[in-house]
Amino acid sequence: MVCAMVASAQLYVGGGLGYSKAEVGDADGTEWSIRPEIGYTINDNWAVGVALSYTDIDIDGGQGNGNVFSISPYARWTFLRAGAFSVFADGAVEVERVKPDAGDSSTGWGIAVKPGVAYAINDNFSVVAHVGALGYWDRDNDRKAYGLDLDTSDLSFSLYYSF
Repeated sequence: MVCAMVASAQLYVGGGLGYSKAEVGDADGTEWSIRPEIGYTINDNWAVGVALSYTDIDIDGGQGNGNVFSISPYARWTFLRAGAFSVFADGAVEVERVKPDAGDSSTGWGIAVKPGVAYAINDNFSVVAHVGALGYWDRDNDRKAYGLDLDTSDLSFSLYYSF
């Protein structure tokens, strides 16, 4: 679950935390992440921002251990409002650096549109959800990918606070 705080009607800061534990073959894997974010609301329909992300991956036996750092500037277009609900799309560019504990580091980039919905609980609190992406990704180890992914395994929630 991701939590974010909005600093004013125009400038917002926030962040997210994530944790997961899974079985990877015969080994257990643990992953945790932190994702600070800052943005600026231009008007009722547009906002711009940048999200940073640090993820640490630890799999028993050492296979696949390492960390990932990324920076992702985005533009958010809110195209539908209905009462307290709004629907938006984030257009984002992401650059990431993957540093495994063993082996060479790699750099990748991607461009994507990420759909989301928001619900304003009151004047100060909002709940935001993102799911999936439509985009293209290129990593320097010759892994390229593109497509639409609306899988709920990529579902994230945020809590925003405005003051």
